[in-house]
Amino acid sequence: MFNGNNGRTAYDAANGVFGEVNSIADPTTGLNAVPFKYADEADFAKKVDLSVAGQMMDCAECHVGGGGMQYIPNPDLSARVALRDIATTNVPGYGGTVGGAPIPEGDYTAFNYFIDTYDADGDGEVNEVLYMDYAKTGVMEMDCFMCHLPGYDYNARNEALRDGKLDATRAVGAGIAEATDLAWGAEGYGTTVNYDDTIIVADEVTGELEIPGDWMGENLSGVPDSSNCANCHFNEFSVDWKKRGDHWEPDHQYEVHYSFGCMGCHERTDDLPAATASISAYSGNPEVWRRDSTDPLYSGNYAQQGSGALGHDPAKGKYAQYSGLYNINDDAAFKDCGDCHGGDTGESSNLGAPNPANAHAAAGLTAAIVQNAAMTGTVSHLDIMHCSACHSRKIDSTGWSNTGAPLIDATGKDTEGRLTDHENDYVIKEDMTDNTGLSWYKGKLRRVTSSATMFWRDKNDFPPSGAAVEGNDANFDGRPNGMDALLMTDVLAVNKANGWTSITEDNHGAVYPADFAERITAFNTYIDTKAGSTVGTAKTKFAIFHVNFMNQHAVSPAAEAFGAGGCADCHDAGAEFWNGSVDTTGDNNTMYYGTSTTQRVPFTKVNGFGEPSDFHPGTLDRFAARSIAIQVSTVATTCDWDGDDTDPADDVACMTTRPVDRAETMYETTFKTAADYATEFQSSAPIVLTGWEKGWHLVVQVKEIATDTVTTRTKMIGGDIAPEDGDPLTLTDGIPALLTGLGGTFTGGTFNFTVTGIDMDNADADGDETTGTLEGVKFEAAAGYEIRLTNNNANAADFKLIHAQFKDQPWTGLDGNSYAGRTAWVGYLNGITAASVGIGVDPIAVIDTFASDLTATAGETVNLVADTTVNTSGTFSYSWEIFDGSGTVASGDDVTVTVNTAGTYGVVLTVTDEEGKKATANTSISVTPALPPSDFTYNDNDPLDDTVSIAGLLPHTMLYIRWGDGTISRVTTTLSEVPKTYASGTYNVLVYVYNGRARVQYKTGTITVP
Repeated sequence: MFNGNNGRTAYDAANGVFGEVNSIADPTTGLNAVPFKYADEADFAKKVDLSVAGQMMDCAECHVGGGGMQYIPNPDLSARVALRDIATTNVPGYGGTVGGAPIPEGDYTAFNYFIDTYDADGDGEVNEVLYMDYAKTGVMEMDCFMCHLPGYDYNARNEALRDGKLDATRAVGAGIAEATDLAWGAEGYGTTVNYDDTIIVADEVTGELEIPGDWMGENLSGVPDSSNCANCHFNEFSVDWKKRGDHWEPDHQYEVHYSFGCMGCHERTDDLPAATASISAYSGNPEVWRRDSTDPLYSGNYAQQGSGALGHDPAKGKYAQYSGLYNINDDAAFKDCGDCHGGDTGESSNLGAPNPANAHAAAGLTAAIVQNAAMTGTVSHLDIMHCSACHSRKIDSTGWSNTGAPLIDATGKDTEGRLTDHENDYVIKEDMTDNTGLSWYKGKLRRVTSSATMFWRDKNDFPPSGAAVEGNDANFDGRPNGMDALLMTDVLAVNKANGWTSITEDNHGAVYPADFAERITAFNTYIDTKAGSTVGTAKTKFAIFHVNFMNQHAVSPAAEAFGAGGCADCHDAGAEFWNGSVDTTGDNNTMYYGTSTTQRVPFTKVNGFGEPSDFHPGTLDRFAARSIAIQVSTVATTCDWDGDDTDPADDVACMTTRPVDRAETMYETTFKTAADYATEFQSSAPIVLTGWEKGWHLVVQVKEIATDTVTTRTKMIGGDIAPEDGDPLTLTDGIPALLTGLGGTFTGGTFNFTVTGIDMDNADADGDETTGTLEGVKFEAAAGYEIRLTNNNANAADFKLIHAQFKDQPWTGLDGNSYAGRTAWVGYLNGITAASVGIGVDPIAVIDTFASDLTATAGETVNLVADTTVNTSGTFSYSWEIFDGSGTVASGDDVTVTVNTAGTYGVVLTVTDEEGKKATANTSISVTPALPPSDFTYNDNDPLDDTVSIAGLLPHTMLYIRWGDGTISRVTTTLSEVPKTYASGTYNVLVYVYNGRARVQYKTGTITVP
């Protein structure tokens, strides 16, 4: 779309890192977003799918216009050029100068041409290239009526939209005009309409047409009506209906939220914090945006809205982690469940919503009986579960129509002509009863709907043009390798030529290998012909891509939610909380295809390019450290090749899709964690070099042992590792070429590690054999360093180094047992009962008097031990309080404390369980004074003052001394030396030691003075 860099970042070999490159910066003018000019119509037709004009006629069905549908983008908003003027006004940077030039009809760009998928010109031809003359069609300006006019006619608007009558859409949708019958290309084609003169009147002075204020006041709504929102978001088959489901059943018997309307949760407010305020002050604090707007701190835009350029667009939900349109403003004023119902600390609720705190506590949900997201401590259910996890249980919805999910068929068009089929009978889930799963997001479990899209792609892993074997660039983006999705315009062209719509619709939901083979052959032929290649062959495959969208619109009340029936609603093998499965392809849909990857490929590979998956890489484990790899299109079976069920000889081995267990989107098959640092790693098996190695990305972490400092070094290699002659890499010359591609800086020790080739069949004892055929690689750290590969984005599987990224890591349950993988873990979860975690079981406090020290001498320690065997169900904390005046409180079931004061003191053990219930037990300890040792010494300092030194004194504030010569002293001192002059003789000394009012010690001894 734009002139600029190819998106590949510059590599800093000296530091082993990739720099940043602005991929939309025009290298000639330095400006951003300069339109790219295609060579000619054929070049445009080959490479472009949806241009800007094409997006207007398709995507703008649910976009209100403005922005990129009205202007050519420019970071400087004042320098934007309106699309309707691009043929006559200079577009900055276009033509190679800063001042720019107009974009005439003779220049093919993504802004003035489109692929005519809707036959806008009415000639019966689709997939042809047409010029969009915005001076005649108009543009997609902001259409406020779409949201603020109840009863807006979306069907009429979309009909005008498909015809390319862009300006007309606003008046037609508002019902104040009808489109003209002008032919494509005529003056005023989309910029003129036939107004309804009962609504539109002429100004008496200027003669200009206007909408009367009375009509506006009577017909517009300041807050968008839910029916307007539903036209794009929740009408049956619309995008959010597929992704997030709904629960707005006809009589609202169960769903009270319907009465609030969409904007009840999604409307932004005016009393938002000022842009100058700290964002951190408002994050996660839903009360902030409700404060008084007269407060100077809350007088302007929400802090996250910056300058306020977003205007008053409705707030999106905050759980849109898969959305490419997500931004920091999406949760600015969005109401989540707790914003109305309050939390579990007893604060008041809003809109009369019940506060669930007491109900949650009664059900044990506030008890600390759950391992936290990091599994480092114990928290409550509410700490790691979003409200939707339980309150999205589907009530039987067979007759409700709007049920959502599970499949989008992007192998063809729907009845509207859109290039994806959302709505045929074979891609819907008629009964969506609890057809949801669970997924981790930011440390909490949330209810999700798995939205699946099936599509065609080209697995063309061939060397580039010029090599001995060429491969076609299926989507013609200049990058010929990998797995490109076919352009939807190409899919439409092939389908039209063969009389196809979508593969599910055409085959009535029963798709067999012969059906796939027929279409694969047609697509390969089309792509090869379009590419004009005489050597390469396209490799079209079928793929399914699943995304777990947060299910925010399927709320169930407490009586119908998970947990309403007690712990067994979730913690039981027969429950369908994390147990059970979710349909991924529709009620009336079955697909059979060839074995292995002959007709299908996984969507992607995750975790170091080692594990194939049909799910979005953002489906993460509970630690957000690894993607959960899930394949749904790998079930081996036997099927009739062509589906005619007439010839047993047609029965062949094939594969089919399967439902997904709910636990699969929560937990991996085998639990993993980051590999330990080590001095070396080497390939676990010979590296497979097939002729074209696409994008091997290595990220090596190097740790200096002495300082524990970690430095990351990165290198990506691709087609440049192929030998000069263009032959495919082989095991003979491939490893040296691989090492050459990595480069001497990366392999030769510069970064405190080396990479060498190894002969894995004939390696010697230390594994550094370098003769013979090199089949693998070895990474070795320098002295004083250790290494590993990163555990997130290094494509280590190609190097057979997955063990340098991950190691098995069993999880430990609250029962103290280890569980190695999802099956074992779910079994553990299924076995949890209320009693096993202590719910309803009172704690017991018993002091183990045999193990405890109940007598001591002042200044010594005592050991206090609780009997933990009496508490068998639950989680318990222990604390001890000793009433010796010191205020000592110790935590733990086995503690050691020091007692300094002689006497008898009470001791209280308190046991607190996971529900906060307490039990106590009492005992006492007897503390005797310290034995009086003979440790007095006399220092004759004649003629200076003589002194007596007394060793072993406890902390004190006063000494009471009987000197043995008939004299007594009271000495206020913290020292152990006291002035005293004796005559010759022997004296028996007695010292009482006081700390405050308490006597803590006494000492006796004999002093002899010569």
